[in-house]
Amino acid sequence: MLEPGFNGTCTSTTGCLSNLTCLSVTEMEGTCGCDNTQYHNDNNCIPKGGYGDSCITTADSCNVVNGSCYMTKCSCNENYYTDNNMCNSVDGLKPTGVGIEGTATSSNVTIKWTVPTKDSIQSFNIKGNGPNIEKTQLNKNFTAVTIAGLTPNTQYTDIKVETVVKTDRNSSLVVTSDPPFINFTTSSPDGERLGVEGLYRNNNQCNNDSNNNNTIKLVSIQTTISVIMIKILCGAY
Repeated sequence: MLEPGFNGTCTSTTGCLSNLTCLSVTEMEGTCGCDNTQYHNDNNCIPKGGYGDSCITTADSCNVVNGSCYMTKCSCNENYYTDNNMCNSVDGLKPTGVGIEGTATSSNVTIKWTVPTKDSIQSFNIKGNGPNIEKTQLNKNFTAVTIAGLTPNTQYTDIKVETVVKTDRNSSLVVTSDPPFINFTTSSPDGERLGVEGLYRNNNQCNNDSNNNNTIKLVSIQTTISVIMIKILCGAY
């Protein structure tokens, strides 16, 4: 009598073809298959591979927690990174403790964060709303960065830190710090040494206004770091 193949009906006494095992045996019968450390291929049970081993993509051929067969290699699933041949969630690489170190000045701010040291981390990004605040491809060993060239008297909002992670299925997977995000306002340049770069004055406009003292014009002034615009009154210079 020919022994049953994969998914064939078997009993504890009849057995199965090749090295298949009679599974789920009841009082009467069971089904030929492989145990959970093996996968089925052409009526044979083959041991599942560990991380990095060759595999068959059409079968459950990998014995890797949070992993599966990807491009003929046992690899970590999407949104998991490799650490000592184990697959861990990239959520564990989200920057935490994101905040401002010290106080923002009229042109600088230092952003700090905490993150585990892992080989899979490629770099960090700073993202948010406001002039010159965003930075990319910061060194993977950084846990703080000073950003210069900010605009005085300006509100910066939704500042966050991103970790760029290399995984088996994405070379640049971005993981973003959780809310609440950072908001801050740069200070006034009062007290800093200012040099006037150029003045704009429209005499005709000033002369035509009924109240010269309330006519507002713009003047470009140079600080030691950046050019800013301030308001002056007609006739005040």
